[in-house]
Amino acid sequence: MPQIQLQSTRKTIIDGRHVDGWNYLQGNGKSAWYIKTWPVERDPIDDYWVEGKEFFEMISMNSSGTTIPVSSIEIGRPISEMDAAKKAAVLKAIAEWETDSVAE
Repeated sequence: MPQIQLQSTRKTIIDGRHVDGWNYLQGNGKSAWYIKTWPVERDPIDDYWVEGKEFFEMISMNSSGTTIPVSSIEIGRPISEMDAAKKAAVLKAIAEWETDSVAE
């Protein structure tokens, strides 16, 4: 994966899910999100790399002793099938965050 740079962090509860997101600018100029999400009941926690509307498996995340800043992220295969409500909640959260960023 190309060099990445943290742009912003966001948190929300939307459609019964916690969604935490870290927006990164990749070395290729594209924006992507590292997402952690879980039901309000707190189990299970899932994490994804989201580029546009594509979801990818997270394989590893390396940092210098803390979760931020991240020195590298390794993603896996695209996820073609996932719970529709979970995917919709994540994409809705990202859309709101990106709209808020443009307004700032």
